[in-house]
Amino acid sequence: MWSPTSSSAVIEMLCHKRPISAIAFHPSNRDLMATSGKEKKAKLWDMRNLKWPLQMLPGQAETLDFDQKGLLARGTGSFLPVLRDSSGTQKYEKYMTHPSVKVYQIEKVLFRPINIFIAQGTPWGGLVF
Repeated sequence: MWSPTSSSAVIEMLCHKRPISAIAFHPSNRDLMATSGKEKKAKLWDMRNLKWPLQMLPGQAETLDFDQKGLLARGTGSFLPVLRDSSGTQKYEKYMTHPSVKVYQIEKVLFRPINIFIAQGTPWGGLVF
């Protein structure tokens, strides 16, 4: 991780055994970060203690994004699972799964700020809301 005020990395850590495919930061909990690696695992991290992940989630995500309330979208193949922390303990569970329109590979997902829309990018250059 880098800071605009530093010329060198502030934090270096090994999150996954394979290349990282996605990173997302929680918008209101500044200590929560999600990562996904090519070894088919996603992980939630407490930025105050990076020695061990808070939670490991099965399945790779090509893209991750948190919404304003903390829902976590994972673009995985042609499915878009959305997870939530329903207990307030930073233990994310499946909330819903949205199949991709026309079974396209999901390239990128982003929540629209202050709304519940998820924008999904497709390999053919399209956007699906």
